[in-house]
Amino acid sequence: GVSKLTREHNRSPIKFFAGLPWRVMAGPVDLVKTGNTLALGVISKNESDDEWSAEADVTLTLLNADPTMNVTKQDVWKFCKESIVHGFIKFIPFQTVLDEAKGFIKDDKIVVEARIKVIKVRGVMKPLEFDFSTPSVGSDNIALIIEGEKVYVSKGYLSIHS
Repeated sequence: GVSKLTREHNRSPIKFFAGLPWRVMAGPVDLVKTGNTLALGVISKNESDDEWSAEADVTLTLLNADPTMNVTKQDVWKFCKESIVHGFIKFIPFQTVLDEAKGFIKDDKIVVEARIKVIKVRGVMKPLEFDFSTPSVGSDNIALIIEGEKVYVSKGYLSIHS
């Protein structure tokens, strides 16, 4: 809840897409000149030791009870091994968020919507996906009947897993 947000940064559950884990982060930042602000950001960290990068167009929206009062910011960032967190330190004054009359808090919660469009990914392995329900084109297929279901398998694939 927001009561926790006054002391620490909260992170969303991880969502995987474009071969990478992504999560949203929200928390207070105490800036000397401007006071406390709500910082919103995105984290993407590839566990590989290899060089990797992902360029993403990120739109973060703090939802309001009145949709015309939503606060939205957008930017394009490059995530890589040396730079896994990007965001907006001065998203909105924290006091504005804490003021229930402003419409950002409901039941001690705020809602942040993240739209992440991955533009380009480099150095990230995509998981291999196999569709065994149809024969592979240009492959030496065999069909197996397992519990009444026809499963197509390439002889080459079968031999490396035998």
